[in-house]
Amino acid sequence: MGNVESLANYRGKSQLSGYSSTGFPTPPAPPGDGGNMDHRIDRLEEDVKDIKSDMKSVRSDLTEIKVTLAGINAKLDSKVDYKWLFTVTGLLIAAVGLIVRFMPPAGTP
Repeated sequence: MGNVESLANYRGKSQLSGYSSTGFPTPPAPPGDGGNMDHRIDRLEEDVKDIKSDMKSVRSDLTEIKVTLAGINAKLDSKVDYKWLFTVTGLLIAAVGLIVRFMPPAGTP
């Protein structure tokens, strides 16, 4: 029975065996960290704060870009469209052609 008692005592000592009290292996500590994750968590939290502030500035920049693009779009809407330009030019050329066609020759009274 001594072996059964020593096995029960062995399972309860997770720091010696590398296993938790439930029998599952404990995750290894990262190299060079010594198992202290507080410093790493603090660094990650600071990085997340920096990322959030950067995202706020990007969001405000995008808002400015949207406003600028809306202004450009309004200006372009008020400009003459090329379709109208070609239509008016074509009508002027046709009118000049008709005038030249039906104009009497230069030497006739």
